[in-house]
Amino acid sequence: MNHAISGITKQVLTNQLHEMENDEEKVEYEVTCFGLSLEPSLLRLAQLGKPFVETLTNNES
Repeated sequence: MNHAISGITKQVLTNQLHEMENDEEKVEYEVTCFGLSLEPSLLRLAQLGKPFVETLTNNES
């Protein structure tokens, strides 16, 4: 990275990167009503796929 950014010393680059780490913003996500409405379908897909995954896993052994 040091070579990609010209005109900056290694110390300045290091300090800037540390500041960026410390200033990291926290982001919180929440499932929307639409997302929650998909839950039954996704659970059913998981149920349908479970035997397939088990078959694949058993065949790899």
